[in-house]
Amino acid sequence: TRELHFMATFHYAGKTAWRWDPETGERSAYPVSGAPNRLEIRLGPLDSLLVIFEPGAGGKASPPPLPDETKALMLTGPWDLHLQPVEGTARDIQSPKLGNLAAETGLDSFSGLATYRIEFRWDGNGPALLDLGRVQETSEVTLNGKPLGMRWWGRHHYATGDALRKGRNMLEVKVSTTAFNYCRSLKQSATCTYWVNRSGQKTPLPTGLIGPV
Repeated sequence: TRELHFMATFHYAGKTAWRWDPETGERSAYPVSGAPNRLEIRLGPLDSLLVIFEPGAGGKASPPPLPDETKALMLTGPWDLHLQPVEGTARDIQSPKLGNLAAETGLDSFSGLATYRIEFRWDGNGPALLDLGRVQETSEVTLNGKPLGMRWWGRHHYATGDALRKGRNMLEVKVSTTAFNYCRSLKQSATCTYWVNRSGQKTPLPTGLIGPV
């Protein structure tokens, strides 16, 4: 969940920094801070950045636009939650609010796929960004039946595009967890006990969609 924000100076004076998106192949000139080789860098959890320095002048650089948080719509719940563990029987529950699944009674050993669903009303205008807040670990989002993508690094932000519509909307978020908490429960397994003890983690890892959304 750690984020980093720092200034970095590279030994490429006289060249232009370009930000490359390894998913789409798109690139844009990276904003500089005083000198062409001095960059302000922000990295979200598990995030990475691909920057290429090339000779010559670059295009017009502009930082990614920030959403207007004064117009944010908080999805507070209740949430319909389907839990499919790596081993055992699936179950459905209704959660009045989001939080760490590992802190809930009987879910401290849950590992697997947690599917969250909520219906909400949208009366806004223009493009919108879906911010899932804190997620442990991988998220996959569908809005009104249209897939918005997956995230396992950085901030779990999704452009809603034309999937968001005025009126009622249905949001589905699938969160895939690590197997650590399940392995903690396998006391009879020498292998699991060895790796859990070796990690030094004494309590269950935070799990699920923690939010806020």
